[in-house]
Amino acid sequence: MAWDAPLSRVLSPKGERLVTLRDAGTYLSERFADVARDAVLEHAIALFMKAAESGELADRKTATDQVARVLQRQRLI
Repeated sequence: MAWDAPLSRVLSPKGERLVTLRDAGTYLSERFADVARDAVLEHAIALFMKAAESGELADRKTATDQVARVLQRQRLI
């Protein structure tokens, strides 16, 4: 899996710097560990899994955009 592949752009939620799929995955799993069900977050996780499996730029961009939506919705960016 390509967890060290870069995101399509750097995301900077409140004092963090997310550069790779691994950075974003770790951040999401720590920040939202207590969330029981959230369709937008679950979709982001599914897209991250696909991006890590393929390593393709298009998949990484889609995953990055979805994580940005999650972070914007939580007012973290």
